[in-house]
Amino acid sequence: MAPDNDPNRLEFHTERVTRVMQRLTELRHLHNLQIELSAALSAESIQPKAISKVCIHPWQYLYINSRGRLGFCDHLNGRDEFTFGSWQEGTFDQFWNGADMRQLRAEHLQRLGGEAIKRCGDCNWCYERRYMDLEDWLEPEWANYRVTL
Repeated sequence: MAPDNDPNRLEFHTERVTRVMQRLTELRHLHNLQIELSAALSAESIQPKAISKVCIHPWQYLYINSRGRLGFCDHLNGRDEFTFGSWQEGTFDQFWNGADMRQLRAEHLQRLGGEAIKRCGDCNWCYERRYMDLEDWLEPEWANYRVTL
């Protein structure tokens, strides 16, 4: 995520974002397209029903980045602070059932109650803004969280 004061953040360009979204909606109708959103582009556009879910990544995904670090999220896998081990050290079981992953899962379960995730602060943004993208391939009921224009 960009720093709060980064002038390129979408929050500083709400009028332009609104115009672009309107144009995308026009194009969708014109060309019979399906356009899905994987996150709310502004605080005003958040769809609460689509963000009221527990992220499945800590239970379903394992990512290995280019440095051999093990992580749980495709959005954060490039940053070492969000990876908890290395494929060259230890076993899969030690990573998957280790203290870091257990803590992360517990914090994810508590997040819907309003408690912030400490082990991975960037996860809080996802709980506030992110919709689903491909999770319904693993968990079909996630299709209920799809947001389209």
